[in-house]
Amino acid sequence: MIKRKSHIFFIGIGGIGMSALARYHLMIGNTVAGYDRTSSAITEELIAHGAKVTYSSIVDPEIVSDRVIYTPAVPKDHPWMLHFLQRQVPMLKRSEALSEIADLYQCIAVAGTHGKTTTSSILAHILNQTNMGVNAFVGGVMTNNNSNFIWNKETTFMVAEADEYDRSLLRLNPQFAILTNAESDHLDVYENEAALLDTFSSFFGKLPSNGIAIANESVPQKVLGNVQAKIFRYGWSEDSDYQAIDVSVVNGKYHFDLLHNQGLIGRFSTSLPGRHNVLNATAALAMGHQLGVSVESLNKSLNTYLGVKRRFELIVQNDDCIYIDDYAHHPSEIHVLLQALREMYPDQKILGVFQPHLYSRTRDFMDEFAQELKALDSLILLDIYPAREEPIAGINSKTLLEKINLENKKVVHSDQLIDEILKAEFDVLVTIGAGDIDQWVQPIKKALTS
Repeated sequence: MIKRKSHIFFIGIGGIGMSALARYHLMIGNTVAGYDRTSSAITEELIAHGAKVTYSSIVDPEIVSDRVIYTPAVPKDHPWMLHFLQRQVPMLKRSEALSEIADLYQCIAVAGTHGKTTTSSILAHILNQTNMGVNAFVGGVMTNNNSNFIWNKETTFMVAEADEYDRSLLRLNPQFAILTNAESDHLDVYENEAALLDTFSSFFGKLPSNGIAIANESVPQKVLGNVQAKIFRYGWSEDSDYQAIDVSVVNGKYHFDLLHNQGLIGRFSTSLPGRHNVLNATAALAMGHQLGVSVESLNKSLNTYLGVKRRFELIVQNDDCIYIDDYAHHPSEIHVLLQALREMYPDQKILGVFQPHLYSRTRDFMDEFAQELKALDSLILLDIYPAREEPIAGINSKTLLEKINLENKKVVHSDQLIDEILKAEFDVLVTIGAGDIDQWVQPIKKALTS
């Protein structure tokens, strides 16, 4: 149970999901402290809002807490974990803490293998522009707010990403939900695609009969077989309840007509690149439409939506080159990223810098990564970012490189990265990955603009 005026300690407070929870507890008047390995823009922002953050794994015995919220990314034998476990302080996983908050609101959950962050942030921006208001917990920093969190103490609505990793989404009890897609991933958790589909099915089966489910037309019907809520499909086909048609690209903006039951709702515009983002926008617009947001407000909100950092984020644009940074870490995400780059910058030489994320994902999708990365003109591969995993024998970036049918390719250690970029010939540079490759964005920017 959430209590105000409590002392909350966050283990892994600098994580994108954890920091949003910390911001929420600060806003409701709780005292917030936490640990993370290194300082970051996120932790500095939390400190500016009143949190106390330590970067030392040496435990301060003077620190006491009523509750602890932790990320599963931190091992259970970490000193801070052991400190609070030994003192029998109540401890919640991040997903449990998020569910506890969600139960206080009309929760709109956004699930799916890809597109969760963009779709949830568009929807949050839409609701934030209306008198409905919203509290939002998003898995990326929204450019409009420069935050992964939106707070409105008067609202009854909440938007949350529903993470399929570790089946965390099953802790939520939403009234409304969006499913952007249901493609294989996290095979370290799910033994096969059927197990992942079963989890999505269980999640959407939790929606109440007066709820709303918005699902991509690509989602297998069996996933929605137990849904009691009203279901609306969205996509490109005439069979979809919400259909995007007549897509055009003018001066870097995507324009499209949105139909509901084959009747025109209106023509919409977005600065988000790629047709996949037209679908993400369609999902958010469909939910907004079902919640009663006016077409005028939907249109204005989408037009003023500025995106999420690390999602096709333009870092440098000058006479010499264009540099874009993107979070893509699954073959399908790389596919739509490079498709959008080719559409936006036809006939340009594209250099990609890719840091594979997780040994297990690299193993499970080795051939698919090789197939997508060959669409680049040249490629620099960094070592695999392990995150929570131990190495797997025979799975490394050199093995992946050998499978990629591309002439200009190499594996580079991160400390050689900038020198290799400066030696390369390219018109467009894109850094790709969900690991710590984002730490190189500003050094690369400095090197390209100095």
